Amino acid sequence: MVVKEKLYTVKKASEILGVHPKTIQKWDREGKIKTVRTPGGRRRIPESEIKRLLGITEEKGLIIGYARVSSHTQKDDLERQVETIKQYAKERGWQVQIFKDIGSGLNENRKNYR
Repeated sequence: MVVKEKLYTVKKASEILGVHPKTIQKWDREGKIKTVRTPGGRRRIPESEIKRLLGITEEKGLIIGYARVSSHTQKDDLERQVETIKQYAKERGWQVQIFKDIGSGLNENRKNYR
């Protein structure tokens, strides 16, 4: 049985990794990341490469935490949220990556919300 690995476009991989698409193209040219080429010559990044770059081992997944407050005056509250998420993940042995935002909950165009 052949198991096919999920492949990501450069754009999607760059969103997941938090880098510019040109960075992924550069990494490919420099041999820092393994890519697969489509018959049309487009790059596709295997899921295993994305996990490797994020430091995710096969035994454990990566948990994404999101903390947000409405204004800069609530920065202390934001840090408490982050610490609570970290503690919760630590107690369960999870790897966690936390995204933080300061902005209105009604604004869906916040950088880390996407």
